[in-house]
Amino acid sequence: MKKVSIIYSATIFEEMKKALEDIGIKAYSIIPTVYGKGLSTQPRFDSHVWPGKNQMIIIICDEKSSNLILDEVNQLRKKFPKEGIIGYIENIDDITEHEKINPLQ
Repeated sequence: MKKVSIIYSATIFEEMKKALEDIGIKAYSIIPTVYGKGLSTQPRFDSHVWPGKNQMIIIICDEKSSNLILDEVNQLRKKFPKEGIIGYIENIDDITEHEKINPLQ
C-alpha cells in the first residue's frame, strides 16, 4: 500500500478535485488549510502580509495507482506553473481493517 500526499494552492482546489475524479479516485482525505512556502512560490500564511493558503489531499492506494496519481499531479503542475503543487509517495506498512480497495478500480 502507498500513501500519496498532494499539497497545492487552494486556488486550484476544483481543478485538483476534478483531475483526481477523472482518473477514478473515490476515496481521499482533505486537509483544508496548510500554511507554508515552496521553493519557487511566495509564502502562503492566509494573512494580510502573506495572503493565500494551501490544501492537502491524502490518498491510500496501491503502487500502480500511486504512480498514476503522480502523473496527474505533474500534468496539473504544467497547467498551473505559477501555483505551488507538490505530490509525493510514502510506503504504508499496515493499515486498519477495512475494505482495502484500490480507489482506481
